Amino acid sequence: MVYPDGGVMRNRSWNKPYIHGSYEKAETKCTAPLSCKVILKGKEQGLTAKTFLQSCWTAAFDTACFVCEEPFDLTKELPVRLIGLGQQSVVLEPLTTDLPSFSVENYHLQCLQGNQIDFVAVSHPWHGSVANAYAQHIANSEAVRQCYENPLRTLLAAARRFGPHCLLWHDYVSIPQWRDEFRGATILPQVFNIFAASHAVILHAGGQLPMHIIQRPNLTTIIEHNMDLKKFFEAHIYTRLWPIVEVARAGGAFVMDDDYKIMESKLSSFVEEILIVINESVSMTSDLERASLQWINKLPLSFRGQPWERCFGYVCDEIANLGCRSLRDKCIGAAELLKISEYATELPNDASNAFLWLVEKQVMKNDCSPLFLRPYLEKSPYRGRSLKGHTHISDKMWDWGLQVHPASKLPRVQDGTVYFSVCLIGAITSEVLLDVPLGASNIQASNAFTNLLKLVNQTTNTSLKGVEPVMLSHLAQIINQASQSAPEVSVSLCKIVTNILRTLLRRDLVSLSSDGQQRLPSQHSSIISLLALATSYPLPDIRHLECLDFNVLQRHVCDPLERSMLSVMCTDCSRMSEFRAELWQKPTTRARLYQMPDLTYQYTAKGGTGVIMDGKNVIGRARFCASACSCNRSIEIEMNWAQSI
Repeated sequence: MVYPDGGVMRNRSWNKPYIHGSYEKAETKCTAPLSCKVILKGKEQGLTAKTFLQSCWTAAFDTACFVCEEPFDLTKELPVRLIGLGQQSVVLEPLTTDLPSFSVENYHLQCLQGNQIDFVAVSHPWHGSVANAYAQHIANSEAVRQCYENPLRTLLAAARRFGPHCLLWHDYVSIPQWRDEFRGATILPQVFNIFAASHAVILHAGGQLPMHIIQRPNLTTIIEHNMDLKKFFEAHIYTRLWPIVEVARAGGAFVMDDDYKIMESKLSSFVEEILIVINESVSMTSDLERASLQWINKLPLSFRGQPWERCFGYVCDEIANLGCRSLRDKCIGAAELLKISEYATELPNDASNAFLWLVEKQVMKNDCSPLFLRPYLEKSPYRGRSLKGHTHISDKMWDWGLQVHPASKLPRVQDGTVYFSVCLIGAITSEVLLDVPLGASNIQASNAFTNLLKLVNQTTNTSLKGVEPVMLSHLAQIINQASQSAPEVSVSLCKIVTNILRTLLRRDLVSLSSDGQQRLPSQHSSIISLLALATSYPLPDIRHLECLDFNVLQRHVCDPLERSMLSVMCTDCSRMSEFRAELWQKPTTRARLYQMPDLTYQYTAKGGTGVIMDGKNVIGRARFCASACSCNRSIEIEMNWAQSI
């Protein structure tokens, strides 16, 4: 199905039930309720299964605002339609077979906020039957049942959790889905504002809550029930874009399971509690146990309660693989996460233009991450303007994490071209590839790495002053020659690199002694990568990385795509520097390395972000660079992201 914005619905999982199809069979067996008890304007409405959805999704529930009694201008504002239990004093169990009536009240959003009326919003993926009824404008019995029972049972659960007078917003009943003015992306900004204004958000994830870990959040329990915990976070809802955005706008959520049980603490508090237990118990866990828990560190920022501001690059990583209906919808999600409110009226209809619009808005806010995005190296199937070949948000564009400190000077945007203020570090004079030689056997590599372990163990955490850089080409030669002697090199390692390197080398020896020829090339690649970082000159300032867990450090510091060690000469004083870098094409004699003053990301050195340009083309990036001299000529470079493809 092709949408008007040009996006293609490649993934129809948006209309699946809560957890990977676990409800599909149940949906076909259930029947709609015989009657639906709804109170409107103080009077109970006699709605049947045949009339409920028609009433709910058209104009039958329209009223004036419950507070100001003024009507709604439907061309400008979506009524905030809330359901409640009215004056009922007894709150039934959510799974009761005798469902009570519920009241419907409409509010202006500003009236809710001005009168401090609390309400709970529900984030959930749709059932297939409901999605079909929405798309076809035809009710089906299962859609009626879901749209009546799910909001009402959720209301009962919320009333038991937050109090009997709780009001609930649930899009199955709160949005008249069959009215054209309330369909599609036109109302999304208003929906997200409703989540932002809510007192609490319920995330209907389905499945079962990991009660063993909730009741006893200690290391033993977490390891023992790791698979149950992972299954809980593999719920279908975590793969969708809108729930991630809704939770982010609300500032957190309470998870609800299949049995309508709501977690006592917010999801972010639960995740942080688990991470604290894991990180404080590093010395008490094996490598295998730590590795099995690393998926927790990859949970979306929205679920971890992190207060940091997102940059464009981070958002690309965060939502690239989340499902949604179109490429333009993904731009809407990015705009919400980046807090670009103008998108509601200014975002272009064309998906590629919407993508470039986001880039320009972020650059104008001093977000320099678009400059450092990896290019799209394959032939694009799209035609139009692009950013480094990209016409939409895609996977593996970034990997540098959140922005820790912005650039000291604001970029300048003019006629589709952006001008960045940078410092010229120097000209690229040579490149050494950091790949582990393909011809190196396990035993040969082991000899070299065994000797490296001896060398690193002799290096104390206080020996931080620079000495001769390691010639990595010499190390590769040693591996190939199966030398039994230690490499004749000197290393100067900071605490972080020393600890990672020692651990990796010891793992390497253990794996060799236990399984002989079975070795991990990725582990060798990580060791080479660390040596390249350790022997950079000048040594980069990466002390802010010390707070990270070992496996997080290894994953983000040992980047297999940073395969080049560059020698850089200052064009003024001829002082030499050496940096690890990621190149996308071979540099010519015109290639230069520029450093962005003060700009720091989560997984870069402090102020260590650099861009490699060959003429006006960006051909690579570096994140651990520093100047070897004080020349540091300020210069302005230009980048035209609106390139035609």
